[in-house]
Amino acid sequence: MTADPVEVGWVPVVDNFGARLALVRQRMRWGNVKEAAESCGLPVQSWRNWERDNGQPRDIVKAAQRISAVSGVNYYWLLDGNAMEMRGPIQYEGPARRTTRGRSKAMDSAMADARARRDSNPQPSDP
Repeated sequence: MTADPVEVGWVPVVDNFGARLALVRQRMRWGNVKEAAESCGLPVQSWRNWERDNGQPRDIVKAAQRISAVSGVNYYWLLDGNAMEMRGPIQYEGPARRTTRGRSKAMDSAMADARARRDSNPQPSDP
């Protein structure tokens, strides 16, 4: 008589950004994608797409900084699945306010420069 094999159980696959996001959301006990995205200051639809379609953000570094700062998850693991020693928590000041009140001319100039760089970068759909 042979013994039944030992059941290992469910092992999460974390080879993509979306899978790691889902694990972070579960670990933080955020009830749904909307709660997770809003807690991290990220667009709800983007988070949903990253999790569902196994995609990743255009600026994955900034998104990982936000998520790491809020959740405490290892920043490097979130980026590529490999945890590395962190010297301290990732700091993220949050998204820039979208109001013009109290904004300096230097800030307006920096934002205009950023928009110019973004607009000058042709996308695959551009002719």
